[in-house]
Amino acid sequence: MELENRFIEAMANLGISRDSRCLVAFSGGGDSTALLELCHQTAKTAGRHYTALRVRHGIRTGAEEDTETAFCRDFCSERRIPFTEITG
Repeated sequence: MELENRFIEAMANLGISRDSRCLVAFSGGGDSTALLELCHQTAKTAGRHYTALRVRHGIRTGAEEDTETAFCRDFCSERRIPFTEITG
């Protein structure tokens, strides 16, 4: 619970107010997965809304990109986090 409270406080200190809509960069790697999970865990308490964004940079093969996208989409679907993907 301490981590969640520190995260909520840090977001407020950054000027991100309640009822804010936040876009979270989500690659599916460990760091961004942990960040998105923390956002999800604190969303109701903090009163914020999060959307996950995955960018296809084209640096991996199509199959690797598809696998990463599937993981990201499933992760978000299980948590009812809006998910979008763009090519950049």
